[in-house]
Amino acid sequence: MESAYTVIVGTRLRLLSGIIAQLPQLEEVLAEGLGRHPDAEIYTSQPGLGVIRGARVLAEFGDDPHRYRDAKSGKRASWNSRYQSPVRARRRDMVMIMEM
Repeated sequence: MESAYTVIVGTRLRLLSGIIAQLPQLEEVLAEGLGRHPDAEIYTSQPGLGVIRGARVLAEFGDDPHRYRDAKSGKRASWNSRYQSPVRARRRDMVMIMEM
């Protein structure tokens, strides 16, 4: 049984090493893709947002400037607001129950 665990752990370590080796290449492709977006400079100029996090924020909120009525609506959609709609509150409670 111990030898099986050794093989499994070794295989997973080799997989992770391969993925880690590819990260610089993936970051380069991501930077190219984000660089083509018209608002890329705005996203990457925000404090704490570089290429990777800027791309994540763009993917999360989309690029439609009229998607949210105001800044509060956008904040609520990001789950960073104290206020949550009843539907989200139920979802959050269901997730908490499922994690128990």
